[in-house]
Amino acid sequence: MFDDVSEPFQIMPSNVIHISYSTSLSDVPLFWGIQIIDYPYGDILSIQISNIFRDFYREFIQDDSVLFTTILLDQFDTLNFQIENIGIRTVDVVVMFSEDPNTLSNPNPPMMDMVSLLMLSGFVIILGIILVIIGAIIMIFDLKNKLENKRNY
Repeated sequence: MFDDVSEPFQIMPSNVIHISYSTSLSDVPLFWGIQIIDYPYGDILSIQISNIFRDFYREFIQDDSVLFTTILLDQFDTLNFQIENIGIRTVDVVVMFSEDPNTLSNPNPPMMDMVSLLMLSGFVIILGIILVIIGAIIMIFDLKNKLENKRNY
């Protein structure tokens, strides 16, 4: 789903870490997110995004367990994410990146194919059970008619 997912890392209170991400496509949005693992209320992160030339893009305050957003980049670029823990507790963080998030919404993902096949096979099994029951009922009526015909002779 994501092109790149970082390993979990810890940020102590008032400490700052830096993460860089180099884009390989231009004129596409960069979908990125950050997740605080085992989030309790009160964990807060400050995220500042700039490029290698110190051009400032944006600043985010994360006071929830997950933050996802998109940045439109006009050209190939290396982004620096400065993440500061402004909360009072040590936090474990995972950062995720995906270029061109339109590819995330695949209308036929493999999981959907599997679910479709399971639904189809379930329908065929139910149809088969119904046909077996109908066949058994017809056979019972036919046997009954055959026995009644033998009594008449």
